Amino acid sequence: MFTGIVEQRGSVVSVESANGGMRLVLDTGTLPGIELGGSIWVNGVCLTGVETGPGRVAVDVVKETLSRSTLAELQPGDPVNLVMVTLVLVLVTMMASWFPARRATTVDPAVALRHE
Repeated sequence: MFTGIVEQRGSVVSVESANGGMRLVLDTGTLPGIELGGSIWVNGVCLTGVETGPGRVAVDVVKETLSRSTLAELQPGDPVNLVMVTLVLVLVTMMASWFPARRATTVDPAVALRHE
């Protein structure tokens, strides 16, 4: 689950039963277009776009995800937080490289070579 930067507020257009889970159709507002198969985080849950259109995306949510999140409680008209995964991946990558690099600057090279 993700609890970071919210890129856009969207809303639920429709909720339908689908393959033992549910299909959510979301109004994504001005969020850049999501390609078919692209990832989007909805209220902290990473989901895959199964149908796309201008300003809208449909995502399928499986039973397991419904049981472990609040997505099962969504109704048409409810607001949702949306994040494009590409932004998140860039931020995570930057943080993942910054922490080890920062730690490496505190190590004395002579001490490190003696231990090898």
